[in-house]
Amino acid sequence: MDNEHAEFAHDSLLSAWPRLRGWISENRVALVAAHQLDEAAAEWEGAARDDAYLYRELRLANVAATIEEASGSVPVSPRAQRFLTASQDRQRAGQRAARTRSLRRRAALAAFCALILVLGVIGTVSLRERQVAAARTADVQSAQLAGDAESVAAIDPAVAAQLAVAAYHLSPTRDASSELYSLLNRPMDQVIGTFGTRPRRVATQ
Repeated sequence: MDNEHAEFAHDSLLSAWPRLRGWISENRVALVAAHQLDEAAAEWEGAARDDAYLYRELRLANVAATIEEASGSVPVSPRAQRFLTASQDRQRAGQRAARTRSLRRRAALAAFCALILVLGVIGTVSLRERQVAAARTADVQSAQLAGDAESVAAIDPAVAAQLAVAAYHLSPTRDASSELYSLLNRPMDQVIGTFGTRPRRVATQ
């Protein structure tokens, strides 16, 4: 017998001591678990308490549950208790680290999604701004062509008509529409534009 262990002097004690035999029978699983735990603890301490020797996951859970159920009935040596506590501490630390990694991954994913959303909004706004700018440019150019059409209408109605049509196609502004309809009321019999290989004539009055 020492500070952490007690051994039977002879196997005859088991048969001569019914109460002891019954206790061993009732706690056989816990006794085996406690013995294996103590042996693992001895190896752990012999390896300078290397974490590689500690229990993990399912094995740790089973042993801890067995020892807990038999608490008060099956003694556990201080060395085995230190080993069990170290195993549990290491597992909790690993779980905390896993949760931290999971939170970081979720945060990174959320940040990535937010970035994609922001870029999408920026792209949409940029596209809209380009469209607005292009429409404004077309309006300005259409107005200029409509003004040119008006300025040459009295001299060359056919050219004025071509300019008015171009202005309307570029942007159907009020000026372009007004000039085009104004020219349609003037007499002309000249080619004002070609489409493909066939000329198109506008003849009025």
